[in-house]
Amino acid sequence: MYSFNRTPPEHTKLLLSLASAMTQDDIEKLRMRCGASDISLPPRSMANKSAHTLLNLLDQRRIFRYGDYSRLAEILRDIQREDLVFQFLEKDGRQTTEELALSADVPSDALLQKFANNFGMDWKSFARSQLEILDNEISLIQQSNPHSPVQEHIFQVLKLWRHKKGTCATITALVEKCEAYNLDLETYRCLQDALSS
Repeated sequence: MYSFNRTPPEHTKLLLSLASAMTQDDIEKLRMRCGASDISLPPRSMANKSAHTLLNLLDQRRIFRYGDYSRLAEILRDIQREDLVFQFLEKDGRQTTEELALSADVPSDALLQKFANNFGMDWKSFARSQLEILDNEISLIQQSNPHSPVQEHIFQVLKLWRHKKGTCATITALVEKCEAYNLDLETYRCLQDALSS
């Protein structure tokens, strides 16, 4: 369950804080993600007010509720705003991404970035078949980083896999997936080297 990272847990304060941190693109993605295209919002020039209006209406529709923000956290991740989850919400009884990075055999951001830089154009197929990343998740990553090189998209997919699998997202598991996919050894040699070090 997700809760405030401050006390007392003021629901209104959370919505205001989230709204102030969201862009107009975030608002549109949030609206589409929640199937709330029927909600009319203030003009684009009033992004903060639009976000607050939308969050309040989603709250009223019970998309998420006071005291349990697990659903809200999931939605924020889906629109590629995991940073807001870490900034405004905290996990009860589960490790954060930063803590996972310190766990044995869980790949760091630096290692995932190095692996991503070596990857070829078949990364989407690898993501679907080996990492169990959905098509809509891949599309959302691409849409959220339209001007970024493909290596950044691959990096974000790998981070998503690590987040979804938690402590099961190990270097060993990633190497096994590379082998199952018959990737060229040079592509994932950095992972092998990390295991050997």
